[in-house]
Amino acid sequence: MEGVLVCRHSADSIACFALSRVHAFAVALVIIFQLGFSDFLNADSIVVTMKANASVTATVVLLKDIATVNTVSVADREDAENLELFEFDPADMDQESESVVNAEYVRIRLTLHGFSVRSIQMRGPVESVVRYQPPKVTSDADIEEAALQTLATAMNAETQDLKVSLSSPFIRMLPANIRDRTDLRVEVSRPVALSPGPKSMTVKLWQGDEMLIARSARFEVLRRYQIAVTRVSLSRNEPIVPGAIQTEFRFMNREVDEVDPEAIHGRVIKADLKAGSFVSLSDIGDRPVAEAPRQNTIRIRRRDMVPAMVRFHGIEIHIRAAEALQDGLAGDVIQLRNPESRKIISGRIQPDGTVLVH
Repeated sequence: MEGVLVCRHSADSIACFALSRVHAFAVALVIIFQLGFSDFLNADSIVVTMKANASVTATVVLLKDIATVNTVSVADREDAENLELFEFDPADMDQESESVVNAEYVRIRLTLHGFSVRSIQMRGPVESVVRYQPPKVTSDADIEEAALQTLATAMNAETQDLKVSLSSPFIRMLPANIRDRTDLRVEVSRPVALSPGPKSMTVKLWQGDEMLIARSARFEVLRRYQIAVTRVSLSRNEPIVPGAIQTEFRFMNREVDEVDPEAIHGRVIKADLKAGSFVSLSDIGDRPVAEAPRQNTIRIRRRDMVPAMVRFHGIEIHIRAAEALQDGLAGDVIQLRNPESRKIISGRIQPDGTVLVH
């Protein structure tokens, strides 16, 4: 095997011995690491490692945006990093744009800037895809979104079950030197009381690690509940029968009872309730001592909005809400006004409160 002759000098002699190519390469590596890599890097060399993808918020793209730069000289490195490569069209500043930068183009720009061709070493991908994203100006919607996330975590709720809105404008009331900054980070502190309704929370705006301002803001917080609602008007001490109460999802600004209609059948209403009224546990009394209510205790009052239905040769047509023009119980025939056509129709009240039109 062909070898390499290595000589070692001492004060009074020279000792030479042969090494294989593999051994010689290993010795060279040891010497490099002992002396330091910079001793083997030319003083004017520049190593540019391209990134496959880059994202910028400024229209002018610098070399440091799309690549990392290594040089022996700190001044040369900073000079190269701040080299302007190209500029996105200012007319597109409000929308996302994309461009591709080739490694050879970077080499040419460095050469024109004053670096020698032989000193430039290009590494990494042969091109970089640069995406321009317009700088984001913080809005009241960002404040509300941050508050929503804070409350959802604190209240152990899903974000779709909450609605959070500022009671008054926040961003436009800030000093101009803060209001006009871009890419701010919003942080909203959790409130003391974790319930729906008006809330005061502290809003903090950050830029990087610097907190620019901390200011209290007033929010309106709604939470979605599955509530019980009367389908027809109910009188005081009237027993609740099937079909008299239904459940709906509503956003409420206070904590409410989630009542299961089936669990309160047979119990009485403590006070008069109009059709469409919210029913809480405080509205419901004990079961009456008398016999169980008859099916005809369903009561419709004049001006109630009631569901109606027409049957014709096996086809059913439903009217979501027609206006009752007369009082009536289950089994009675009453007149209704169709809210769309404004025509008067008549029908029989069914046990579930629906009116079957003749």
